[in-house]
Amino acid sequence: MELTLPPEPLELRKEIRNFLERHPELREEGGHAVADVAGYWYGNKLPRYLWKSGWGQVLDRTGMDKDLFMRTVGAHRAGFFRWIDGEASWEELIDLIARSTTKTAERLGARATAETMERAVRRPQHS
Repeated sequence: MELTLPPEPLELRKEIRNFLERHPELREEGGHAVADVAGYWYGNKLPRYLWKSGWGQVLDRTGMDKDLFMRTVGAHRAGFFRWIDGEASWEELIDLIARSTTKTAERLGARATAETMERAVRRPQHS
């Protein structure tokens, strides 16, 4: 499975950075829950962008749906903020997300293969 590097969404990054600059309280310690909702999941724009960039077609074939993908991307809040702040490159963020997404998709594929094999073993033999 190969997840390609989509173009960096510079306008989206700028939009989220501007939003966070207008709401500095979201950066304060203890504001993480609010930051997750208002900053990272700012309209689910980054996960939707990745899904629509072609990742969705690849991941659908592995059995990973959009909801699971969103949760997988959501595990990388720190990397996301590093990218927003210019401390990490787009390539670094995408590499981080792609590695965990690939691992999750591989586990899904292995589980699906095991379930298929289990059903085949339980299938009654016809004479």
